[in-house]
Amino acid sequence: IELARARQHLTNLGLSDSQVEQTLADEDASSLLALAAPFDGLVVERTATVGEVVDTTTTLLAVADTTKMWALLDLSQAQLPQVQAGQAVVLVIDGLRGESFAGRIVSINSEAEPRTRVIKARAEIDNPDGLLRANSFGRAEITVRNGASAMLVAKAGVQWDGCCNMVFVRESETRYRVRKLRLGCEAGDFYEVLAGLVGDETVVTQGSFLLKTEVLKSSIGAGCCEVDHLAK
Repeated sequence: IELARARQHLTNLGLSDSQVEQTLADEDASSLLALAAPFDGLVVERTATVGEVVDTTTTLLAVADTTKMWALLDLSQAQLPQVQAGQAVVLVIDGLRGESFAGRIVSINSEAEPRTRVIKARAEIDNPDGLLRANSFGRAEITVRNGASAMLVAKAGVQWDGCCNMVFVRESETRYRVRKLRLGCEAGDFYEVLAGLVGDETVVTQGSFLLKTEVLKSSIGAGCCEVDHLAK
């Protein structure tokens, strides 16, 4: 019984079965035991010193595999619909000029931060050379679409009427029809159009604000985007 207890105690301390058997074979009764981490890594924290008395509840040191790091990304609620797990990320760290680090989104929080109202996304980043350090700051670029074609509309042509994004499509030299849009990502001076337009339509850019003003005057009391209006 005592032998079984001693075996179990050594196992609880982290020794493998082969190490326990070797200790018995060597009849090693010293109090010095070699403990190995369960994975390859670096000692990133040490809280004990040589000669200090500790018990089994004391954390002596922390070991981490730094070849892969986690990056916590701050997303606004406007960005959230375009971001999902599995998308590629390129991380650039402040102070490391010319260096970039590739990775992928692994998870997105289901709630916003109480004070900042941002949503945290976690990315796993490759760190083969160990240049990335914990608690660093930087910027991340997420690839939300790779190689797929998209319809774009100039930002200058998009107007907001209180609840809807809308544009004016030219039907003739004097007639323009309002179209309600569902927008996706921003791309410089353009928005991605997810719904509301077809490819061969002409959208007003210069003067679209004046057209919106005229439409809103004629639809007072109707509710925004409830009527497909014509502007002349």
